[in-house]
This record gives sequence, structure tokens and C-alpha cells, in this order.
Amino acid sequence: MAINLDYICKISGVVLQGKKIGRKLGFPTANIPYQNRKNLTDGVYIASIVIEDNQKKEYPATVNIGVHPTFPEGKPSIEAYILDKNIDLYNKNITILFHSKIRDEFKFNNKEELIKRINKDVGLTKEWFNSKK
Repeated sequence: MAINLDYICKISGVVLQGKKIGRKLGFPTANIPYQNRKNLTDGVYIASIVIEDNQKKEYPATVNIGVHPTFPEGKPSIEAYILDKNIDLYNKNITILFHSKIRDEFKFNNKEELIKRINKDVGLTKEWFNSKK
């Protein structure tokens, strides 16, 4: 992935262990503390992930910021799903470059509706990155 795509905000943080809800839904996420969100509003974003030990590569990602209302247990968080990759990032410092907001966060009636919408969000993320090639 090319470095230096335009971004609206960037945040960094150490990846913490979450409740693994994303993994159970088929979308393992790297979670960083919610207080790192700066001026970003809760919602779903198109983003790139840069891992501290590999500064030359950006990984396309779909990121959720907020309280994950369909599964409200736990604290608000920043959850990044790196597209088509399964990388162990626990305790690593990452930087998230936010390119565009897809939608606000909202509650779904069940996990099937949530999975369907996450797939749509991931598809929109892929389309955005393909348009930048």
C-alpha cells in the first residue's frame, strides 16, 4: 500500500486485549484506548494502520470508534479490523490514519444484521482503497 494517502486525523496507541467479540463475528480487531480518539466522533471509518515495527507499510482497515451498542458490555473503544490480514498486534504500538467516515455507529437487532453491515463497511473500504491505486 502506498504511504501518505490523505487522512483527516491520526491517532496512536498500544493494542490491548479486548473481549474478542469481533473475532467471534469473523472480524478480529486491534483495540486501542478510546481516550486516544482526539476530535473524531463515534462511528465507522476507512483507515490505514501503520505498525510501529514496520513503518514502511500501511494496512487498509475498517475502524469503529464508540460503545459498540449491539454488544454494549465493556468500555468504549477504538477497534480496527485490518482487511484480509490476521496479524498479532497485542502490546504493539500502532498508528491509525483516518481517511473518511463511512457512517455513525448504531445498534442492530441481532448479530446477523451487524455482520451484514460490517461486510458492507469492509466492501466500502476496499472500494475506497481500489479507487486510490
